[in-house]
Amino acid sequence: MQRGFLRGLWVIILAGIALGLNRALPARAETQISNPRWEYIFGRQITFSADLKSDVAVAEARFYFIRPEDDAQANVVPIVVDEQGVLNYEYDFIRFPLRAFSSVKFWFEVVVDGGETFRSSPEVFDYMDNRFDWQNLEAGPFHVHWYDGDTAFGQELLNVTQKGLQQAQSWLPVANPNVIINIYAYASKEELRSTLLLGGTNWVAGHADPDMQLIVVSIPPGPEQSTEMERQIPHELMHTLLYLNVGSDYYKLPTWLIEGLASVNEIYPNPYYHTIISQAVARDGLLSFSDICQNFPVDASGAYLAYAQAASFTRYLYDQYGAEGLETLVMIYKQSNELDCQDGTAKAFGTPLNELERGWRQTALGEKIASTEASSPWPWVTVLGVVLTVPFSVLIFNGVRRARKSQSTANSRRSA
Repeated sequence: MQRGFLRGLWVIILAGIALGLNRALPARAETQISNPRWEYIFGRQITFSADLKSDVAVAEARFYFIRPEDDAQANVVPIVVDEQGVLNYEYDFIRFPLRAFSSVKFWFEVVVDGGETFRSSPEVFDYMDNRFDWQNLEAGPFHVHWYDGDTAFGQELLNVTQKGLQQAQSWLPVANPNVIINIYAYASKEELRSTLLLGGTNWVAGHADPDMQLIVVSIPPGPEQSTEMERQIPHELMHTLLYLNVGSDYYKLPTWLIEGLASVNEIYPNPYYHTIISQAVARDGLLSFSDICQNFPVDASGAYLAYAQAASFTRYLYDQYGAEGLETLVMIYKQSNELDCQDGTAKAFGTPLNELERGWRQTALGEKIASTEASSPWPWVTVLGVVLTVPFSVLIFNGVRRARKSQSTANSRRSA
């Protein structure tokens, strides 16, 4: 009984010591960032917010976010805590252009007095164009979205997309997509253009963001609706498929090759390309392919001609070397870190770009001036030789003739 009493006494003593120590230690400061959220008006404003609770003064507050083009490198901007203890960041579209339908990963961070850092859990914000009531259809990797039209219209979008995949695989052995590809169909070029301008793009018909597996097109109602589908969707799909097959090395490819492959994949090709090229040939205004390796002209007429030439030249390369040849050319540029545009075709086909261009102009366009014979100096040397020889021949002939005449006169006088 005495042992039990002593054991209980020790328990009471130890509990008292522990209680005293707890009272002697200062309470740990509590800081929490909770309820991360957002609200936005598409194309105008995005506000990211979170609630902050802290028993210690905040020395610094920051907002972190990652867009698709940031390649996992977070952007960071300083922010302040308002009087209600709310962290806010008003998104800066000018400094950080944001593409429609992209996903933004974000979180908040505060540093309190004493240097301790607290972060909120990361969240993902999907920047959807919520101005429209989108309808959706899915088939395999393709998800189509539209807001003007019935289900039959959406099904036609899917059908054209699948045809575009089949046709792309006839030009290049591209693999079937193993990720979701989203296709958004706007009902007017103006509505599409207002969307693309937000991300820093200024095209008015169709556009692809291959790294996001995103395609946006403009398909206005009317008699040309189907032909616009067959032109725009397969074109932009080829951009996406090419990126999925070569990754970020896609940007190493010459612009004329990227756009040429996309253009030849159009089920309904542009009917005006032939006329544009013919007019350029007539005025000796064709663009050099070495000049459109990196970029196309910014003016509309120059860009249009560049697209027409790229399509014609890519088709010429396909006729000469087949799908395997085009694949080899793509892989050559993909595998090389620093490769001149001329050297790519030289490695793939054994022929530099300028010679291939000469062959294209002669074979596809019928330009005789591009032939090897016309560019050789020897015919002109021969002509020059003839030009210089004729006067000397005449002088020699006249001299011999005068000599013979004088000799004949002398002989006549002797006979007399």
